Amino acid sequence: MLRELRRDPSLLGDSAYDAEGLFQAAEEKGLLLLSGHNRRRGKPRGRRRGENLRRLQRGAYRRLYRRRWEVETVFGLLKGSLGLAACLRRVRGLKAVSRQVTAVVTAFSFVAQVLAREGLPPTWVARVAA
Repeated sequence: MLRELRRDPSLLGDSAYDAEGLFQAAEEKGLLLLSGHNRRRGKPRGRRRGENLRRLQRGAYRRLYRRRWEVETVFGLLKGSLGLAACLRRVRGLKAVSRQVTAVVTAFSFVAQVLAREGLPPTWVARVAA
């Protein structure tokens, strides 16, 4: 995934991305990876993991990381309510999966924009889809 990123200088990830190697790979690409602390990995032993933990305690980075729920909500809608996870179980091949994901995300975006024009939150997409 890091190989494909070129534009945005920052990445947000959950605690599964709390690994020194991932922080190093992001840094080599000129990216800032901000991830939650994975307690199962113990205290941060690497320099980059320690820096990440200190960033999470600062104002701007802390506020940014706390907004992850917005992205997670959309992913949940796409996978659950809009049935993307179920659709992908039936689709084989990278091109077919890519088309399926594009179709579902496009439909979601269209409905979310219509809802936004009406002053309704995008989380209501599930209600519209149902």
